[in-house]
Amino acid sequence: MSSSTASEGYLTETLNNARKSLLKKGLYLGVPGVMSRLEWHRVGKVHYLSTAEDVKNALARNAELDPNAPSTEVEAPSYAVLSAVVFIPPEDYWLTSDGMWRGPENGFAFSQVKPTCTGAAPRHPVFSDDFASVLSNMDNIMEDARTSSDTEMKGTIVKSRSTGERKLKFRHVLFEV
Repeated sequence: MSSSTASEGYLTETLNNARKSLLKKGLYLGVPGVMSRLEWHRVGKVHYLSTAEDVKNALARNAELDPNAPSTEVEAPSYAVLSAVVFIPPEDYWLTSDGMWRGPENGFAFSQVKPTCTGAAPRHPVFSDDFASVLSNMDNIMEDARTSSDTEMKGTIVKSRSTGERKLKFRHVLFEV
């Protein structure tokens, strides 16, 4: 057996183990129907994407609260932690500390930089077939979040400038203001 065959076998085994781990955690977007286990829940002015089980448990605990108690705090359900495996192409990688800003001649100030990256279909066969489900699940999650039929959904799923393929767009929470 050649060393490249052994390396490929090791990589495939490692990726299969990672995929099994993601499946076990339960909110891996690479399998169909994830939205059926999720719901948007409003607490105050904020909507949380949570598992239906966490919403049910939070509502039950909140029902037990004394509304006349001075320090009653409504419990929000935990937010859902979703997982996906993507390939980050170099054409859309701007997730650096300076957002690869080239100066004000680009038409915007440094304070307007929003470091982002996109995630395309993975190249390895262990995960590449899952990407269609990732996009479908994200479509369903975003459609469920839509507040009206007139609302244009943008920013989460984008098209590649070079290939036209759909990708996920990410922005690191570190850069949120």
